[in-house]
Amino acid sequence: MRHGEPAFALPLMLEGRLIGLLACDAGALGVRIETGTIANLGAHLGLAIENSRHYMGAITDMLTRMRSKRYGMARLEEAIFGAKRHRRDLALVMLDIDDFKRVNDTYGHVTGDQTLHEVAARLLRSIRKSDVPVRYGGEEFMIILTQTQAADLGPAAERMRLAVAAAPIALQSGSVSFVVTVSAGAAVFRRDLDDAESLVKRADRALYRAKEAGRNRVEVDDGTKLDAPESRAAG
Repeated sequence: MRHGEPAFALPLMLEGRLIGLLACDAGALGVRIETGTIANLGAHLGLAIENSRHYMGAITDMLTRMRSKRYGMARLEEAIFGAKRHRRDLALVMLDIDDFKRVNDTYGHVTGDQTLHEVAARLLRSIRKSDVPVRYGGEEFMIILTQTQAADLGPAAERMRLAVAAAPIALQSGSVSFVVTVSAGAAVFRRDLDDAESLVKRADRALYRAKEAGRNRVEVDDGTKLDAPESRAAG
């Protein structure tokens, strides 16, 4: 056998389906691997892949492909701990689809779900790989932005808003098309004052102001407005 050719190739099976192939040039390593060892390795790898898929399913909102709220809040707690300990910048953006009830009432809940999926896809394309996208609930999303300073937060949130409104959403093979917008509220983490709950409240307060100001806009909480509204403007 020439150097570089695999000494063995082992199929990795998951629930009766081929999900991968394990190949190794054991000869190049100068070792001999027994067949039983290879089989055990394949079984362990298959189990690890299966466990990984179950884990990803548990932390992912399947409709939007964003992270679940429970996982997102855990990640926010971790990010805040790191920001405090290592004096890192951190920010949060809350977004809500404008007049989403009208979409459901006009086109039905199936189209509403398709709209949620498309809005989430546009948001995912507008953020960095280091950001954590979360479906916070219903038609509301939360984006955790690590290493983001105050000067960069407004433009980042505006980029998300523009990504959603960039083009009409076409559904049902193009027979249904409509423009969807989002309102966004953003807040920079205050290292000596904020915890996860207060940071979310500040971003949500800014989102309320965006709704009150006419929707389809971004508002940033600078930490000076202390009186939160009792309820958010509808839609």
